[in-house]
Amino acid sequence: MPVIYPEGGGQPADEGTVDGIAAASVRRVGGEIRHVLAGPAPSGRVTVELDWTRRFDHMQQHTGQHLLTAVAEQRLGSHTTASG
Repeated sequence: MPVIYPEGGGQPADEGTVDGIAAASVRRVGGEIRHVLAGPAPSGRVTVELDWTRRFDHMQQHTGQHLLTAVAEQRLGSHTTASG
């Protein structure tokens, strides 16, 4: 079953729909994942569709960043940091 993950670890949140209603934002609040929908929330069992193309692109970029960071640290002694 697809899961729409919240932003975190330097990565933006996934995008997708819940019963055809766009997830306007997905955030972690107090240990819970909250989906803010662009319309009224459906009740009962729902169908979640994940924008897989977007997630896969972010996964590739995230992995690439880790590789670049490792090379910069090992070869140049440079450390990377994130700000947010």
